[in-house]
Amino acid sequence: MRDDFTITFRSHPKLLKPVRALVRNYLEMAHFSKERIDDMVLGLDEACTNCIRHAYHGAKSGIIQLSARLGTVWLEFELQDCGTCPPKDFLLREKRNNVTPANLKPHGLGLIILKRAFDEVSFYVNANGENCLVLRARRKAFKKG
Repeated sequence: MRDDFTITFRSHPKLLKPVRALVRNYLEMAHFSKERIDDMVLGLDEACTNCIRHAYHGAKSGIIQLSARLGTVWLEFELQDCGTCPPKDFLLREKRNNVTPANLKPHGLGLIILKRAFDEVSFYVNANGENCLVLRARRKAFKKG
């Protein structure tokens, strides 16, 4: 898969609104359902927010890069930052479907949102030392017509 687009933006929360709009338009063009688009936009927004909060510790001068790739089977977003690396086991939390107001905790919901919105969530540190979060969603088969 080749990149359909790559954007680079500062780690400032005010910049997330245009990023959400771009992603929403891209997913509409790719013919995902409205419900699926809402979930993926929320998940990607949460991933960007986590970069700002955890990788850059709230600094508004960090750099975030978002790439999107659309193949015949998969849609893939890759988010890169040069901030603090997360703990090695941060992706090991299980997908929880039983989140209720009674058992809700202030931290850890971001990963739950990501795992609900995307079919595959993976993380690695690339050769340049950048954090890379890869979010993949399986596409539904299209009818020929």
